[in-house]
Parts: sequence; C-alpha cells; structure tokens
Amino acid sequence: MPHCWLSLLSGVCAAALPTVPEATGLLVDQGGLEDSHRLLLEGSLREIQDSGRAQDAVLLNKERPDESLAEYTLRLAEAGKLGRARREDGLLIVLVPSVYAALSRSARASKE
Repeated sequence: MPHCWLSLLSGVCAAALPTVPEATGLLVDQGGLEDSHRLLLEGSLREIQDSGRAQDAVLLNKERPDESLAEYTLRLAEAGKLGRARREDGLLIVLVPSVYAALSRSARASKE
C-alpha cells in the first residue's frame, strides 16, 4: 500500500501497473528458448536451489516493461515470494531482449 501512496505523487498508482508473469517454474520463458537451452538452464537453476545456496529463478521477458527494470524486477520477486525469510537468499535474473542487440546480430550476419 505505501508504494501506491508514493506512486500517487507521480500520478500513477501501483494498481495501474501491468501484471507480472506467473511464476510457473524456475524458468519462465516468454522469449522462446530452444528446448536444449531451456533444459540446460533449468538444470543449473535446480542445482543451485538443491544446494541451498539460493532460491533462484530466471524470467526471459518478451519485451521491455513500461516501468523501470528495477521496479519491475522487485515486483516480480515479491509476487513470486522468492527467497527464504530469515536468509533473504532470493536470486531473480530478468533477461529482456534488446532491439539493438538483434539489429547488431542481423547486421553481422548480413556481412558474412
């Protein structure tokens, strides 16, 4: 609720923010990873969790959020209840594709 009050000062209430993707697993892939890459990444995430080092998750987002990446990531972590209370060991990695990176890859490929 305090977030909403602070946001009202800037003219936007937290209730108006876009919803965050549901945490359906250790990896939420909206970007279309290849199956082999997805399995490898999920295995690595599971190893980290099983070791007790951290409660981790990765979101491959399909597009840049309308809010700052820091605010968006915090909302994701809070919604997914990532991390154990006394240890504060949540680790969330958010990957957002870059239009510029895609253009750069495309330009390099055309030169080859």
